Amino acid sequence: MGKSKKLWLGVFCVVAAVVLVFGGTMLIRSVWDKKAAAEQAEQSTLPESTSEQPVVPETEYELGGSGPNYKVYRTYTSDRTWSLDYVVYDNQGKEIFTGPTHYAQFNYISDSLLETLFSGGTGLRVTRYFDVEKGLVSPDYGNARVGCGKVAYAEYNEELKRFDLIVRDIFDEAVFYQEYQRPFATGTAYAPLEAAVFFDENHLFIEYATEDNVKWRRLTTELIDLRDQTALINLEKPDEPAWQKNLPDNLDRVTVSDYYMFFSTTDKPRIHQYKIFDVNGREIGSGDTGENWTICKYVNNSVLEITTRENPICHYFDIKTGKVWTEVHENP
Repeated sequence: MGKSKKLWLGVFCVVAAVVLVFGGTMLIRSVWDKKAAAEQAEQSTLPESTSEQPVVPETEYELGGSGPNYKVYRTYTSDRTWSLDYVVYDNQGKEIFTGPTHYAQFNYISDSLLETLFSGGTGLRVTRYFDVEKGLVSPDYGNARVGCGKVAYAEYNEELKRFDLIVRDIFDEAVFYQEYQRPFATGTAYAPLEAAVFFDENHLFIEYATEDNVKWRRLTTELIDLRDQTALINLEKPDEPAWQKNLPDNLDRVTVSDYYMFFSTTDKPRIHQYKIFDVNGREIGSGDTGENWTICKYVNNSVLEITTRENPICHYFDIKTGKVWTEVHENP
């Protein structure tokens, strides 16, 4: 074979080798790229890791509770914090109020009167009222009692350093507003108004503290005629009932009123005991509620109810007739 043919044969072999190497490289790269693309596509269909919470837009709400005239919403933000808000509607479905709930309780006082109650466990009860028929909204009240379209509460007068009893229309003080001065206890941790019951639109029964300290709390009762302007000021402390003059020496943490006494004794400091007296000072009932706090309320102007949050049995005492009976309530 001539030299020229050998030269051309060598060149041909070199070119063939280069083409083979380049083609193989491209083939391998193509296969690799297809594999990588397939893996990427597969990864895109897998669910996201559960170790991180998804970002929730600020407009997302979750229903936290509802009633005929209100709804509670849990509002989330992008950092997963949340707040509770509520909306109140009138009977026509119109929004009449919105605000934060702070875990409010919702109670229907009547078919048209809705109450929101906020309590932080400190003894302070903050309430607001809504007339869902007329679309009215009240101010906030502290430890208030309502009835017959009115509200009663003790308000601290910063200037005079004393509590005054306020009685007013629930929604509009221009309709009715009165301030009453009574010998309320001062220096008390809680408002001195213990109970207030509207017997009708003109008569308010109140029970309030005239003395209050760590060991001793004295209450007195009064029936106020709201039409009587001479009843606005009465700062004279009432005389204590005769049965309070000879109390045992071993009493501890005592609350006495005109018709009952709650107490513990030095030998049984954790046991809550009570005694009930009629209008003549005669003892008509006694007992204890163990280590549970005793709850007492006036059902009307003559009947007391004694119970606890843990016990469905309610004891009733008629302080005028001396009658005593018990009833079982599912939610005392």
